[in-house]
Parts: sequence; C-alpha cells; structure tokens
Amino acid sequence: MEILFLGGMYPAELYKTIEANSKKGLQFAANNFQWSIIKGLEENLKDFSVLTAPFLSTFPFGYKRLFFKGCDFSGSSYKGKCISFINVPIIQTKKKKLIYEILEWYNHTSGKKCIIIYALINDLMSAAIEVKNIHPDLSLCQIVPDLPEFINANKIYRFLGLKKLDSKSIKNNIKFIDSFVVLTPYMVDRLSIGHKPFLVIEGIYDSSSTNIIDSTTQATDDKIVLYTGALTRKYGIIKLLDTFSLITQKDYKLWFCGGGECVEEIEERSKNDARIKYWGLLPTTEVQAMQKKANVLVNPRPSGGEYTKYSFPSKTMEYLASGTPVIMYKLEGVPQEYIEFCFVPLDDSVSELKNTIQKVCTMSTEERNNYRHKAHKFILSQKNHKVQTRKIIDFIVNI
Repeated sequence: MEILFLGGMYPAELYKTIEANSKKGLQFAANNFQWSIIKGLEENLKDFSVLTAPFLSTFPFGYKRLFFKGCDFSGSSYKGKCISFINVPIIQTKKKKLIYEILEWYNHTSGKKCIIIYALINDLMSAAIEVKNIHPDLSLCQIVPDLPEFINANKIYRFLGLKKLDSKSIKNNIKFIDSFVVLTPYMVDRLSIGHKPFLVIEGIYDSSSTNIIDSTTQATDDKIVLYTGALTRKYGIIKLLDTFSLITQKDYKLWFCGGGECVEEIEERSKNDARIKYWGLLPTTEVQAMQKKANVLVNPRPSGGEYTKYSFPSKTMEYLASGTPVIMYKLEGVPQEYIEFCFVPLDDSVSELKNTIQKVCTMSTEERNNYRHKAHKFILSQKNHKVQTRKIIDFIVNI
C-alpha cells in the first residue's frame, strides 16, 4: 500500500525560520506527535510520502510574514514536501497547493493508496476529500488528537465567524473519511462516525530522542518540583502555585518550562518566593534533562470537565519516560495502565496535592530507582513510535 502522511509539522530545515517569525508559541505537542508518527512509519515501511502545511498562527497578529515559503525534505525511506502559501485564512492558496501536491502523489504511485490525515484541520481534510472525489479508490484515515470544540481560536478568527464556519465544515468532512485513529474511545460517539472502523492510540512516544536512564542521576540537595508544557489556567497551573505556597521548607523548588497565559502570574509570584523559577521555552533535549534532574513531575490538570474524556495529555508519556516520579489526577481519557505508574492525590484539594508532593519528594533512593526503571521501561517498550505506528499501519492495511 502507498501511504501519504498529510499534516502540519515543521520541517527541520525551516524550524528556525518559523520560530523567528512566530509571534505566539508554536504547536510543540502537535509537532512532536507528528514526527513520532513519521519516525514510526520510517522504521516500519520501505517507502512512503509526507506532505505538510505547517501549523502557524496567521499574519499579521501571529506571524510576521504574509508569505510562507516551503521546501523539500526527506528521510531514509520517505520524500517530503512542505508547501508555500499566503498565511491569511480567507485566502485559499493553502488548500489549492495541497490538492495539487496530493494529485501529483496519486498520479505517480500505483496500487492501493491511503492518506493518513493528522488532526481535524479543515484545509487538510478538504484537500484530501476533493482528491478522493476524483479518485474514489483513495482511502482516507483521519487521526483525531483533539476535538474542534475544545480547541481555542484567536479573537480575530472568532470575530470573523471563521471558527463556527470551520467547525461546521469539519463536521461535514467527517462523513467522507473512511477510518479513524482516536486518542480516547469517548471520541468515537462525539464524532458521530457511525459504524466506520476506528483504532484507539492514546499517544506515541519518540524513543529515539530518549537518553539512557542513569540510576545514579539525582537532583541536587534541593527537592525540585517540575512542570513542563502549556502554562494555562485550565491545566491547573494556578492551583499548583497555590499548593506550593503551603510548602514552607526552603529546600523545595518549583520550576516551570513552557509558555502560556500564566507566565505573568508565575513571574509575579517568583518575586515574592525565590524558590519559584520560570525557565521559559527550552529545546526538547534541555527539557528532558531537566525532567530527569527533578524529584517529581506534576501534571495538575483537574479531573473535572468534560474535555478530559476526549484528551490524552502528551506529557503523560514524556513524564513517565523520564523515569522521574509523576503526580497527576485520574483523568477519564488516560487508560488505567498509565495511572498505575503515577501517584494520584486522594482528592482535588490543594492540601492533598501538597501532601502527595511531599510524600514523593521524600521517597528513598531504592524506591525512586525501582520506580524509575519500571515507568521508563513501560513507555519505551510498549508505547514507542515503532510499536504504536505499526498498529496504525496494520489497521489501515486490513480494513
């Protein structure tokens, strides 16, 4: 079977340019997820293709340049194309370029063909569907990492009515998709996909970027509590700050890496509490090193809220792969097999979260090392990019 992966990841050749011209944060989680899939395809297939229209904020408020210039790129078993486009939502150059490139791919391949589409992005879906209308034998497999109703849109996008129009179009496009890969089983009913085949893959961990766990690796004499990821209120960042304020010991430190609306609050509180530090946006390798240095990694995302049924926090895999003890609440979208490796507070109170942090930070070296190897092994052996992507390939081949 000929496979085309269609997404919005950032080619390495253009990453610095994209980063320099972005006025807002990049979609790191989405980018990492897509590259994990591509690496998995690369290790399982001899030949496939990749097409990307990078996920950028729009000009002029989110991106400095009106015109985005793409490039060609490649890997050991794939050829990739990043399209050029005018970065304004009301101008349809992106969709037209995608249709042209998909048709080029279709016309230069033979046998059964399938497009794996990443995310419910209207331009990607519509372009693939238009080609399917021309070539009905083309199979479309949709990966659904998020539901559109739970994805934030900028104020201009909403003001112009584009968010509502986009959601309506996505809902209609779903009717033309042949199969689905979802992060949680709850997504299936919400998407109204009927009896179409689906596969649940809660996430993919790129094990190629992971360093070997060193059992002697340990934090300094300080007890470091670390959060890495989106710094937003709905993810419990303010609650984590309030919880830490109840810990009076001077050897406890609270570190944050990432970007979001809570940065200002974090920096403000750090002025009154020198134990709190904001490290900013760091490269993945530095974040991984910091995760291994910490005493505990915390995901304070609350268990309440309907959206927790339809999401799997990517940091769950990242945290567990580090080997550092993880504290998180039991979220409906996270399978029990992950929760078994986490320390779960008994209730949602800040006092109980405080108690759990202190309990984990005072674990013995033997307990910590035992946990470190079990959690690390679970992710790298069962959830790595090769294993998880193999499931997707087998799924679409056997439909």
